[in-house]
Amino acid sequence: MINYKNINKLLLIIQVLLFLFLWIFTIIHFSELPEIIPQHYGFDGKPNVYGNKSMIWTLPIIGSLLFLLLNHVSKNTDSELLNISPKIKAKPELARTFVNALLVFILFLFSRILFEEIKIIKGFQESLSFFVPTIIIVMLVSIVGFNTYYHYKK
Repeated sequence: MINYKNINKLLLIIQVLLFLFLWIFTIIHFSELPEIIPQHYGFDGKPNVYGNKSMIWTLPIIGSLLFLLLNHVSKNTDSELLNISPKIKAKPELARTFVNALLVFILFLFSRILFEEIKIIKGFQESLSFFVPTIIIVMLVSIVGFNTYYHYKK
């Protein structure tokens, strides 16, 4: 039998570490940033929109909002905000684990983008690495696969 309680504790620890990374990394590097920084990246991973350096706070702020929202949803698995298979919703611990794992993926993605963005700004790399779209693909395949598996499971 899977111990979802321990898995969720571990996922929460990872979430908090990623959450802290987003804020601490941004705070540490903010003063070193030029006034104009990349704001958006094309499919090739290269910056294609630039803006004020204060926009670097976007990922930590959105990450914080998602952290609060998804932690609330994970505790209230009957929420209308949780659009997953009813078979998953019927098992609150499984639904909680699903939401917590999703949040880890999102915070990891945001952390990786922020890390690479700072490297681009400082001239250590020219574009986002293949790792960023890979995280997105793995996250989407995991969500669809998990939902499909439990939807059709007898």
